[in-house]
Amino acid sequence: MAPPTSEADQEAVDTADQEDTAHEDRPKPDSSVSGRAVIVLGIAVVVLVVALLVMVPAYIRLRNNQGSDSSDRNTVATTASRAAEAMTSLDASGPNTAQADVIRQLGTDPFIQQYVSGIESIRKLFGPLKVSSERGTVTKVYVSDIDKDQAEVIVVVDLVLVAETPRVVPNQYLRVHLAKLSGQWKVDNVEDLNVSLAATASGGASTTTTPAAPSGTGSSSG
Repeated sequence: MAPPTSEADQEAVDTADQEDTAHEDRPKPDSSVSGRAVIVLGIAVVVLVVALLVMVPAYIRLRNNQGSDSSDRNTVATTASRAAEAMTSLDASGPNTAQADVIRQLGTDPFIQQYVSGIESIRKLFGPLKVSSERGTVTKVYVSDIDKDQAEVIVVVDLVLVAETPRVVPNQYLRVHLAKLSGQWKVDNVEDLNVSLAATASGGASTTTTPAAPSGTGSSSG
């Protein structure tokens, strides 16, 4: 470039130099930004997966455990399943002798009394709903840790309602607590998790009872 010959030419040269300097100082696009975004996204996904794994109930994680307590585990699962089917099967007008016998065989005294006292209330509920009977069928059983003489089981039951319009109420989740008394596993409490979650969502208290009502209430039944 030829040297400036006047003040105007010098000013033009100075302005051009300043523009070049400003362009050089301007931050350049960081090619590593997209790479960092991918890494951050990957970490977020890993954290989410870990959180979900931690939240998975221990019932499912331990359901196939074949450790030294496998005999107790099988007994606990069978006892909980039989009790769940007995307590969720009821004829509105029948004596329900078979179901009551199962409850007496597998339940503690307080649980048996809870079952007996709940039958009439469920029958009263069946009347307005025009339900003649219901039958519970166990579809899944998940056993949690067994702590010496205490155990918990999640039993999933489908209810078949016999009425003018028969219907199936699927996936009733029951949390069955058992205690080992004199060497035998006995059911001493059942909680309807569907009712508990609904109560929590509505701000109410959870209900710990023997469930079988077709509306999903936590009332006792047989």
